Formats: sequence, structure tokens, C-alpha cells
Amino acid sequence: MTDPLTDARLAELDRLLAAATPGPWESYGDNLCALKPFLEFGAIHEVPDCNTQSANGRLIVAAVNTLPALLAEVRRLREEVERLTRERDDRATACRVHENTERLLLARAESAERAVSVRLVAHAMCLRNLLAPTFSADTAARGETGVTPSFGHCAAVALVVQESMGGQLVSASVNGVSHWFNRICGYDVDLTADQFGGPIVLVAPEGTAYGEARVRDQRDVRAETHARAEILARKAGLFVGEA
Repeated sequence: MTDPLTDARLAELDRLLAAATPGPWESYGDNLCALKPFLEFGAIHEVPDCNTQSANGRLIVAAVNTLPALLAEVRRLREEVERLTRERDDRATACRVHENTERLLLARAESAERAVSVRLVAHAMCLRNLLAPTFSADTAARGETGVTPSFGHCAAVALVVQESMGGQLVSASVNGVSHWFNRICGYDVDLTADQFGGPIVLVAPEGTAYGEARVRDQRDVRAETHARAEILARKAGLFVGEA
């Protein structure tokens, strides 16, 4: 086991090195030679007084005694550098994996969201195509008619959509009129938006179709609306159960 390289030991080595013949040294035959004077003056400069009582001798003894600890310290520091490098690389790899996973999940989420939207539009368009030929005065609210066949059918159609696609009944004030539609899987779905100049099927992220809206309960639906919804469903070849 080697002694640790304490600050005191390092200071003592500095003192011994300063007191000895300046290096670097080389071996030349049976003698030690100081390389610096050899280069400066073009002659071999033998290191004097290498006995253990001289400054040079004491430096040699200290160097030999310190070398094991010095080597151990160098190895320890190299291992520490390698460990820190591995940790840095592992963190970088983990960050890349996290970023790639996050991108993949986001892509999947976006893809899944688009898939839900596409499925909703497709199902809603199918229902609208089935229901459109059945719109008439006897299936409209209070027998009203408007600029489009869907006028006055919003609540009854919303019941049919809920029975077929699930979700919630929702209403909002549109052009000063109470308008009913559906909320399904985080989307507002409206099969009678064309009566307000919109598309025949409107699918928009929840809360963005008409601004402020409120979820309605089946108990909010009048009996005559249920009756009209059943007529629509029968004519379209669908079925709407009793509330």
C-alpha cells in the first residue's frame, strides 16, 4: 500500500527538486548527467554528489519512494476521467433515447389524433348521407324550414349521432339560436352546421366549433325531439332508443 500524495508531501518534493541539480537528467555510462547543461555547453555535465546525504541524493531517494504513490494517483485519476467520460456518454445516450422516444410518442399521438379525426369525419359523413334524404318539415323542430334541409333538425340529429357514435350532447348559442351538436373523443361533431353556412359535417377540436358551449343531459331533451329523432332514424334505416 502506498502513502497518499498529501499537500505536505507534494511541497516537500517541490523543495527537494528546487535544491537539486536542474533536470532533466540522463544516464551516461555509469554516471548521471544533467541534460540541460549538456545541451547548453556542448559537454557532458555529471550530476555531482549523488550520495544519500546530498541534495541530489535526497531527491533520488524521495523520487523512488514517491513513484509508487505517483503512479497510483495517475491511475486513479485516469480511472476517474474514464468514469466521468462514461457517465457523460451515458447521459448523452439517455438524452438521445429520451428525445427519440418523445419524438416517436408525439408522432404516434399526432398520428392517433389524426386517425381519430379521420374516423370521426368518415362516420359522421356516412350518417349525414343517410339522414339527409329524411329531412322534412315533420322531422324539423316545430315544422320549421330554412335555407337548408337540415334547418330545425339539430337536436334530433344530435340524438341519432349519440346513439350511433356515443359521446355527449352539447349546445351553444349560434346566431342567437340554441344549437345542438355532439362531443366525441375530444372533438365537437356537428351534422347540421350547414344551416349556419358551415360544412355539412363539422369536426373540430373540443370547444372550438362555436365558442362557449355546455354539455346537455338526456333529461334536457323534450319528448317531441325524441319522437322526431326516431322518425329520422327509421327513415334512414337506423334506430334510436327511448330516453
